[in-house]
Amino acid sequence: MNTERQIQGWSDSQAVAEASLSLGNFALTWFVTHRSQVTIWAEFESKMRLRFGEDKQTIIARIKHRKQGENESVQLYADDMIMMFAQSELPYALRR
Repeated sequence: MNTERQIQGWSDSQAVAEASLSLGNFALTWFVTHRSQVTIWAEFESKMRLRFGEDKQTIIARIKHRKQGENESVQLYADDMIMMFAQSELPYALRR
C-alpha cells in the first residue's frame, strides 16, 4: 500500500480511506471503531500492525504477488521487495 500511495500521490486521509476498502471482517470492525484515531497514514499503519500484525504466510503471499508498478522506479520496487524479504524471515537461500 505504501508503494501505491507514493505512486498515486495520495494524502494521508486518502491512503487511509483506500486501505480501509480492502480490510476484512475483524480489521474493518476495528477500523470503524477507531476511525477518528487513525487519520494519519503512519498512525493507521502502525496501529493496524500492532493490532493484527502480519504472519509469515501473508508476507510470502505479498512477495509472490508483488509486481513493479507502471510508473514505479526499479529502486522503489527493489527496496519494497528487500523489506518484505527481511520481514518474512525466509532462509537466505530462498531469497534468490
